[in-house]
Amino acid sequence: MKRNIQKIGLYVIVSGISTVLSQTGLAASFGVWKWPIVPSIFFSLAVSVGPAFILSDLIIWRRSGNRGQIHRRAISFLLISAVGSGIAAIVVWLSVRIADLFSLSHFQLTVVANGASIGSSLLIWIGRYFILDRVVFRVPVEPGTTGVYHSAEIE
Repeated sequence: MKRNIQKIGLYVIVSGISTVLSQTGLAASFGVWKWPIVPSIFFSLAVSVGPAFILSDLIIWRRSGNRGQIHRRAISFLLISAVGSGIAAIVVWLSVRIADLFSLSHFQLTVVANGASIGSSLLIWIGRYFILDRVVFRVPVEPGTTGVYHSAEIE
């Protein structure tokens, strides 16, 4: 139990770092550089997904292994992040489109975009943790024990 609480705490910290990177990328690309919202969303994903995977792999689940295992985890992590970000992108895009109907300034639209991004990401965050813990970073159980897999434990 203590290990799971510690792991969740580390997940919160890594998610916080990833959120800062993502939101900074979104604010810079949409707010400062005035890119369209969709490329800005994908830019924010690109800025944050690499560091999020590295920190998740090394700090939260403390995994190491051969290149094949790392590639499998990286691809799975990227796919899960892309699906979650795709859902968030739709929410952000709709939020900005609706807010634009009210003739908001570009700064106000940037605030709406960042707020919608954070709000939609929070909804996806819990489910992503369980998928990462139970599927992507699972650890085989030793022979003679019950079950096929258990989640990675912090030593």
